[in-house]
Amino acid sequence: MAASKEPKTPSTTDPPQAGAEGLVPASPDTIDLGSLVDNLPGMAYRRLCDEAGTINFLSHGCRRLTGFEPTKFLGASVQTYRAIIHADDRDKVEFEISQAMKRREAFAIHYRIITADGTERWVSEQGSAILDDQGEIEAFQGYVQDVSALKKAEDAARSVALQESQNLTNELGNILDNSGNEIYIIDVDSLRFIDVNRGARQNLGYTIEELWELSPLDINPLFTADALADLVKPLHTKETDRIRFSTLHQRKDGSRYPVEVDFQLSKIGETAVYIAITSDVTESKSTELELRKLNRALRVLTECNQTLAHATDELPFLKEVCRILVEVGGYRLAWVGLREYDEGKTVRPIAQFGFEVGYLDKLDLRWSEEPEGLGPTGKAIRTGEIQTVQNIQCDPSFALWRKEATSRGYSSSIALPIKIDDQEPLGCLNIYARQPFAFNREEVKLLSELAVDAAFGIRIIRARKERDLVSSELRKLSAAVTQSPASVFITDLAGHIEYVNPMFIEMTGFAPEEVIGEHSRILKGEGTGSREYRELWQTIQVGEQWRGELHNRRRDGTLYWANVTISPIRNEQGEIAHFLAVEEDIDRHKQMIKEHEELEDQLRQSQKLETIGTLAGGIAHDFNNVLQAILGFAEIAVSDITENPSARSDVQEIIKAASRARDLVRQILTFSRQVQPERSFIDLRIAVAEATSLLRATLPSNIEIRQDVPHDIDLVFADMAQIHQVLMNLGTNARQAMKSAGGLLELELTTTKISKSGSLKYPTLAPGRYARLVVRDTGVGMDTSTKEQMFNPFFTTKEVGEGTGLGLSVVHGIISNHGGVICVTSELGVGSTFEVLLPHVEGVASERPAHPVGDVQGCERVLCVDDEEVITFMMKRALEKLGYHVTTSSNSSEALELIRQNPRAFDVLVTDKMMPGLLGTELIANALAIHGGLHVILVSGYSNEVSDAEALAAGAEIVLAKPVNMGVLAGAIREVMGV
Repeated sequence: MAASKEPKTPSTTDPPQAGAEGLVPASPDTIDLGSLVDNLPGMAYRRLCDEAGTINFLSHGCRRLTGFEPTKFLGASVQTYRAIIHADDRDKVEFEISQAMKRREAFAIHYRIITADGTERWVSEQGSAILDDQGEIEAFQGYVQDVSALKKAEDAARSVALQESQNLTNELGNILDNSGNEIYIIDVDSLRFIDVNRGARQNLGYTIEELWELSPLDINPLFTADALADLVKPLHTKETDRIRFSTLHQRKDGSRYPVEVDFQLSKIGETAVYIAITSDVTESKSTELELRKLNRALRVLTECNQTLAHATDELPFLKEVCRILVEVGGYRLAWVGLREYDEGKTVRPIAQFGFEVGYLDKLDLRWSEEPEGLGPTGKAIRTGEIQTVQNIQCDPSFALWRKEATSRGYSSSIALPIKIDDQEPLGCLNIYARQPFAFNREEVKLLSELAVDAAFGIRIIRARKERDLVSSELRKLSAAVTQSPASVFITDLAGHIEYVNPMFIEMTGFAPEEVIGEHSRILKGEGTGSREYRELWQTIQVGEQWRGELHNRRRDGTLYWANVTISPIRNEQGEIAHFLAVEEDIDRHKQMIKEHEELEDQLRQSQKLETIGTLAGGIAHDFNNVLQAILGFAEIAVSDITENPSARSDVQEIIKAASRARDLVRQILTFSRQVQPERSFIDLRIAVAEATSLLRATLPSNIEIRQDVPHDIDLVFADMAQIHQVLMNLGTNARQAMKSAGGLLELELTTTKISKSGSLKYPTLAPGRYARLVVRDTGVGMDTSTKEQMFNPFFTTKEVGEGTGLGLSVVHGIISNHGGVICVTSELGVGSTFEVLLPHVEGVASERPAHPVGDVQGCERVLCVDDEEVITFMMKRALEKLGYHVTTSSNSSEALELIRQNPRAFDVLVTDKMMPGLLGTELIANALAIHGGLHVILVSGYSNEVSDAEALAAGAEIVLAKPVNMGVLAGAIREVMGV
């Protein structure tokens, strides 16, 4: 019931009030056991674990034991009871109880008290803690009884024993006290020391009286009662009369020393005793142990150095060092941790060997100033100094890790920082031993050398890796330069060539021995000026990179353009030592750019021509309507003028002029691709032969004609008349170019195949087979401006009176309309070459029926529809003169309504193709839906918005082109009527 200095958690139960007899009914259990407790000879108690240690229960035995009433102590501090404990025993009692409480164990202790009348009594107190649900101490309970009589009996027995010991000492005094060994006489039954000689007392540090209270188990930390019983059993069974063994003795101050023990069973008088003669072998053992440990450390150092000689990687090397420390050095665990430069400054284990069993997984090690960094490992890394812990059990630096370490048998440790030169430690080598005080000065010195060697090994391994990496990088760089698709050469600061790669040799044609030592100006061509070279040298000499294009010269004198990058190469001091030039031949690239620009010019020209063609087509469409009225009314006038020959002749001239205008419009429409030619499969050899024959008749004698035509050539689907026109126009153009000096005109015919890649030259052509017609002359040629405009119908180089200048534009329109392409190359003073490609097409052409021309009489009912009223008026006049019954309309919707009102009122519908509202094709389709027997003729102004095929598909039987001769129109009516 003595006080404990350890703070306790107060009980939540209020202390009950004392009863009249001193019993405290703390609980129903207490009430039930009250009478039993009161009859006990001693004193039962219960005290709370509050700050004061309040006593809340005492039995009636308090009065018999102490002489005080229970009320003196009930509800009071435990210090009140402590005051009656003998002053010499108070601290001992308090310490023993507090230690028992920390271990959560029961306790039993003897001490003296001073009763109410001043009498000194020996008491025995036994007690234990009461724990709550969380395992915290809630209260204490115990029992105190008077053992004064027992103590007197023991003292008497000890006095007798002392007398006997003195007698025995008298008998053996000279032997025991004068012996150089430790001699112990031990009672077999109680295992108490009966006598101990002077040598033993001096070594152990105990008095004889203190040793009488002890047994061999108290001075030998390796013994237990069972182990000692097993050890001496052969003596009792007479298997042997003597046992020899080595062990440790523990002095009063806790230190230990090795001993050799000779143990015998004997008798002194009637008393069975053990006689133990013990030799202190500290010096010999220490010397032997030190030599063994030093030899072991030397073997560790030697084997680690041998491992270093063959190490190629850090991690296997460090793992091998740990293995050697455990297997050769005999340590329990060795591990290496690296410092991390993260926010928490953690230590990361990377290698270990020995009895670890999850120890490293549980560590939270740091090298910071936080508690986790105050251990030996963290401090060694942080300070760079060796940290030795000789006793983990009590060293404060191991507080956070002591439980985990001691449970795995680690008793001492050393932390050796791993430092490369004077740098901060990169990590720490940690070694744990089974025994405390395992690391003496010499061993620490050898292990510190091992840490230095480990750091040296890491540096060597890293240097090897860096060297191998540099070597590998150099090999890669060499291979890259050697195999580079670009030309590479290196010069000195003056520009003299020091190295060239294989691509340089291939690109320039120079052999290495021809350029090494030569100045780089050996490559200089004519296309790069002095200013560019001056800027180049100014740039690289100040340490900057230069990029640009240079015109260089090959060994054979040919020139080429190169895209060049020149960079300074610096040495280890950062000074410019060389220049590196990387060149790429861009001749092909420049040619592609040029071809691309030419293609863009062709596309722009094509787009320009298409725009002009669209404009021309629109103008021609409207002009056809005007010509239709002029031609129609002129024809009516001719038929009406019979008596005035002069007037009739004038009108016929009008008709001729209108016809020439019609032909001119046809040329414009051909250029604008709005004329549908009458095509069939034709043999171009025939066309070339006929054209050549005609050209020979018209060309002057100073112009020679040659033709190269193969025996067989692919057929093309084309209009023969238009192909003739193309050949004649190209021939006429050549004649104009050679009219003054004469020359040579060549016509060549071949077959070619356009592949997918080849179509770059002819971007508008699809891959396939083509007939290739070439017309070449040696005339004056054309400049760039003329070539850009030669297909323009409004451009001409002819003088006034030499022609209209529409020849080449018509040729372009015909070829384009046939799905082909025409290309021109020309040079001033050399001549021009026109290349025509026409596709080879499979199939059979269908012939469109010809329409008769003439005055054909009829009586059918005709509905004429055109948005130009002057045209419908003219048609009505002309057809009625031929006997037809004509109804006209200038509105397609109105015409459809006329048919709907009286479907059988008309035999023939003549309608324009393009009209506001309903198109001609829509009018035809709707009219035929009302009157399926209606015959339809479509008159077209050559607009590209509705094709002839669409008109025929809509139901038109014949399609006529404006301006149409009225006799042709009448013949078409007769044709659709089947007469």
